[in-house]
Amino acid sequence: MKTGYFERAQVIGTSDNLFGIHCRGTGPERPDAPVVLMVNAGLIHRVGPNRAYAHLARALAEEGIPSFRFDLSGIGDSDRREGVSSLQEAVAQDIAESVTFVKSLDPERPVVLLGICSGAFDAVENGLADPRIKGVVPIDPQGSFRTPRHTAFHYVRRMATVSSWRNALRNPVQTLRIAHQRIVGTNGVEGLDTGESTPALVRGGVRPRYSRRSLGDKLDEIIKAELTALFVFTEGLEENYVYEGQFRDCYPVQCRHPSVGHAFIPGSDHTFARRADRDALVQLVSTWIKATRF
Repeated sequence: MKTGYFERAQVIGTSDNLFGIHCRGTGPERPDAPVVLMVNAGLIHRVGPNRAYAHLARALAEEGIPSFRFDLSGIGDSDRREGVSSLQEAVAQDIAESVTFVKSLDPERPVVLLGICSGAFDAVENGLADPRIKGVVPIDPQGSFRTPRHTAFHYVRRMATVSSWRNALRNPVQTLRIAHQRIVGTNGVEGLDTGESTPALVRGGVRPRYSRRSLGDKLDEIIKAELTALFVFTEGLEENYVYEGQFRDCYPVQCRHPSVGHAFIPGSDHTFARRADRDALVQLVSTWIKATRF
């Protein structure tokens, strides 16, 4: 049964530099539920794109699932962190101090790390780095998920537009070259992106895209660490993901393991602009939490 929710502003961290909102339900909390930590999507502060985090936190609270949505240092209402050499180091410390905060309130409650876009990268990397985190929900992580079916979807859609035909007729050689690269990849492997996740990109303030191989390695680490993951994708990034089950087609072996789940929200854009898409995200995360033993 759904209840109400209440929220409390919190200043946390060893330097009192992080600001967040702790959200809980007014009724009994689910004793087996985790607390959900929500990590910034890019430079958008803790409410999330189109207030998706606020919407999710309040809906989860009404289901008896607490959460803490906070700003990483230097974003929103959180001060910059001093004495760190890279963004990657700052993010790791911010997340670790947020885990410490929620653990101080309820030491026995497991922690799930959730993030959209850059927050998805932070969720995977720090979920594997901190053993106190028992689950991760990366939403629209940037990676190489192209498959033959993805390529077919992409070109069928583009063929329906006049501008695509005009561009193709103006430069047919370039169009064929791009199509070939999409289908076979730069190394002759279907859908393979050879770019690796480099620490230099993270230090520069930009989270890298996972290559097919590097994300596969991360999935193996998730399974080995007994971390539970739900990868969520929208249809908003056509270059990234366009159909149900595309993640399974990319990683058939890992997706057979119960630790690795995946879901698709068709019709949703990357920023969850429609209320229906935010509601769909709530339903996915809530159902997964209730069905999972962390």
